Amino acid sequence: MTIVQYAFYWWKIVRRINLSQASLQMEFSNLEGKTLLWMKNFLHILGICLLLLTVTIPIVVHSNNYKLVDIIVRFSLVATIFVLAYEGLYQEEIFSNINTIEPIELDTNIVREKNKSGLLNQNSSELMQKLLIHMDKEKPYLEEGLTLTGLAQQLNMTRNQLSSLINKNTGDNFYKFINKYRVEEVKKIFSDSGKNNYTILAMAYEAGFPSKSSFHKIFKELTGLTPTEYLNRL
Repeated sequence: MTIVQYAFYWWKIVRRINLSQASLQMEFSNLEGKTLLWMKNFLHILGICLLLLTVTIPIVVHSNNYKLVDIIVRFSLVATIFVLAYEGLYQEEIFSNINTIEPIELDTNIVREKNKSGLLNQNSSELMQKLLIHMDKEKPYLEEGLTLTGLAQQLNMTRNQLSSLINKNTGDNFYKFINKYRVEEVKKIFSDSGKNNYTILAMAYEAGFPSKSSFHKIFKELTGLTPTEYLNRL
């Protein structure tokens, strides 16, 4: 029964992580240190351990060594909690201030119904125009730590309003919406003859990207080219 319970909790945690990952892209424009990849890898290892326990415990039980079974299960539980607690310390920023901000609806049907009932009190096109003007004039995407909450405050909107507005008008989540602006910004910098002495990384930082790895990953995803390949075509 214990193994079945472990397997059930493992499945629930995997589902929760997938939902959390989607939620991260709705709140953050920079996912450095926020991917929860360590937890996914840990759960894969834990899943393998559960399979091994499933195979070995019947053998141990058959030998009537129930005390050993109890030790194995207890040790697995303690080790799991310890590793999760230790690794989770590095993810503190993700969960900070979580009680001070409203949750974002992940169900698109719920968001759609709320929009129909007046969640967006102003005309959607007017709000979108306000957002686009703000993006072009103030360039908030240049701040590498920009969040949905921060941008919503700049526009005097709620997080759900802004998230729904972006999704409804562009089909993108907040993460992709902001990074499209950053890619276009870095393209402008690439074309600026006055910045020919800049390194590619310096240009990426100026456009709001937090690191070389995230810049290359996002640039390739959105353009189909690496930064170097793009520069060579100019």
